[in-house]
Amino acid sequence: MTLRARLTAYYTLFFAVALLILGVGLYLLVRQLLLQSVVEELEVGSALVLQAYAADSDIVRDPTGLDIVRLRPPDLHDVESPELYVQIVDRDGVPIARSSNLQADALPLAPVDRQRALAGRQVRVVAWVGSARVLSLLTPLTIDGVPVGVIQVAQSLRQVDRALTVLLWVLIGGGFITLLAAARGGLWLTRAALEPIDRVSATAAGILRAADLHRRVPEVTAEDELGRLTRTINELLARLEQVFASQQQFIADVAHELRTPLTPIHGYIEMLESGALGALTEDQRQALHIMRAQAQRLRFMVDRLLMLQTFHPDLLRCMSLDVAMWIDHLLQAWRPRLAAAGIALHVSVADDLP
Repeated sequence: MTLRARLTAYYTLFFAVALLILGVGLYLLVRQLLLQSVVEELEVGSALVLQAYAADSDIVRDPTGLDIVRLRPPDLHDVESPELYVQIVDRDGVPIARSSNLQADALPLAPVDRQRALAGRQVRVVAWVGSARVLSLLTPLTIDGVPVGVIQVAQSLRQVDRALTVLLWVLIGGGFITLLAAARGGLWLTRAALEPIDRVSATAAGILRAADLHRRVPEVTAEDELGRLTRTINELLARLEQVFASQQQFIADVAHELRTPLTPIHGYIEMLESGALGALTEDQRQALHIMRAQAQRLRFMVDRLLMLQTFHPDLLRCMSLDVAMWIDHLLQAWRPRLAAAGIALHVSVADDLP
């Protein structure tokens, strides 16, 4: 995976995590606000029922005389407000009054929750009634400080659940679209950020291919990472140019120092072979032949050193080599030493040797 792709993936992943945290936080906040508004309506309904009992204590002896529907505040009659359900039970959990909208149904009330409410605490309970969730607020009903029953005010959470479902899908869809836009934007940003590095890399590669160490990559004047990178590359190229120049000078000096004594060596070998300095025996001629071969080999090495001085990769080419001839030259060079040591060396070279 390229650096551009990795940076885009990291950016998109970070953005996805941020969106997830933001979406979860927003969902929980809206859920809390919606449930809090429902609880406030339930608290208003419970307070109105308690006020009705406080205003007329005879209702306790005749609870059926309480018109609970009329106890709802005026804003609860608004068509946009969810409908409240009210149920009053005695200490044993037997319903003694309920709102008309419940008809013959009863709100679910667990004995444990009823006992907690009778203990003087306000209890919130979420239960399923049919296919909808219902939030109930349990408030103790007391007369002269003595708990005589429980007021249960409930409201359906169908609209809350529907709103939360819509919000969830909006967050998922919006988050997906935002992630796609973030990935596209991240790819564009990384391409724009790395484009100068691509140009520097291409320039450096061209310098290496051309073996032109005099060239330099274009420096970026900004005091940032890219500017420091270009300056470092140019300093490296200057150092390489200096080292390469020193190497070339060293090769030239070595080749010159080796070639200088080779000329008189060749001259004296030719004089000896021509008999100008006296007649030669066969062994002496053989020795001169070996000396000439080694001198030619040394000259060959000097020529290669001079070629290395002007070395260029594009000038490399393959050439054939006569292996049998090279083996014969080596054998001629080592034969006197081997003979002096009493060693007989026999070499057999196949005719079809490539």
